[in-house]
Amino acid sequence: MEEGSLIIVRADGTNAVNGKLASVTISGNAKDGADAGSKVGPITEVITAGFDVKAVTLNPAVDANLTLGNEGGKAVSTLAAGASAGGISHAGSGDLATITTRAGKDDITLNAVYSPTAKAASVTTGAGDDKITVNADNNTNDNDVVGATLTVSAGDGKDTIVLATAQGTVNAVATNVNAGAGDDTVSIQTVVATTDVIDSGDGTDTVEVAGQTVVDEIEIRSPPATLSVSAKAADMVGPFRSPKTRSWDTTTLGALVNAIAIEHRYQAKIDPELGALQIPHLDQMAESDMALLTRRSPDLTAFAGDWVGGFLRLAFLLHRGLKNW
Repeated sequence: MEEGSLIIVRADGTNAVNGKLASVTISGNAKDGADAGSKVGPITEVITAGFDVKAVTLNPAVDANLTLGNEGGKAVSTLAAGASAGGISHAGSGDLATITTRAGKDDITLNAVYSPTAKAASVTTGAGDDKITVNADNNTNDNDVVGATLTVSAGDGKDTIVLATAQGTVNAVATNVNAGAGDDTVSIQTVVATTDVIDSGDGTDTVEVAGQTVVDEIEIRSPPATLSVSAKAADMVGPFRSPKTRSWDTTTLGALVNAIAIEHRYQAKIDPELGALQIPHLDQMAESDMALLTRRSPDLTAFAGDWVGGFLRLAFLLHRGLKNW
């Protein structure tokens, strides 16, 4: 088969009797195309599992661009490619929760959505320069799941791992990442807890944290070799605690918080409805912006009903890029 060809494998039938396709083995050789002499390109594979099939085993012998779906019933939640000989590129779906591949240059996107019956998501790849992107969502309709977990294991190679997990409003996703040996990059675009594990493995690695942070302390211990970095999302000392005298007239909650955020180089993300709340007049007499927000937070009951203390939380949490309070 020539490189760039399309293979379509689909189940026959859309009910519980027919269409039980759950295992696919694709083998053979990919022929170089018109650009003879260059690397043989991947084969595009569209796999449609049978009705109510939740796990598909696929082991291609060559690199594959994969699209995976099913004929109805229960959604496919597991892709098992642990015996594949080629790299797999998969753009992801909201139903897949577990992806396993073998050696090869994989490009995997996992778009898992947690639910009371689907609390675990994982991506495991073998050796190779892999790219893993996780868009796991534990905040669907503000109904987050207790006990949600995410596990990423990239194996050896120069891997890039991007974590963009939507945490729950109350229950966060417990995350465990092992990038394996090699010069890896782990980009964290979400909130991490002190109980989460981000292990970049052996090699010269880069761990990126979304947004700007202020590093308080760096500690190096050995043995074993351990690097601990203590940081916070913003500098809560200095000018933010310096006294000011001014008045705020005929403004809104959103405009006030934005103005303070800009002064201190924070970034405010404000719910439109809350940001539209009117503030007729507010005096700031020889007090810091931090003290102003703390002192005046109870007064918001006149504008925001039962949202007591929301002013303080809005000012101190939203500059971190958080959406939920």
